[in-house]
Amino acid sequence: MRGAVFEVYNILGPGLLESAYEAALTYEFVKLDMECKTQVPINFLYNCKIYDNYLELRNETPVSSN
Repeated sequence: MRGAVFEVYNILGPGLLESAYEAALTYEFVKLDMECKTQVPINFLYNCKIYDNYLELRNETPVSSN
């Protein structure tokens, strides 16, 4: 997973919109046969208020800590 993140950053560099990195990283995960989902709805609590938002990219494949 870390290799995919570095690959995307090394090719695209800084300064693009988040959606560009999301698309590229999703592509890299698919190449590695890693199941992932994009734009996953989440709710979170902040300062006693519940917010609705989206998690940009969620890896569904277990990742080892090695």
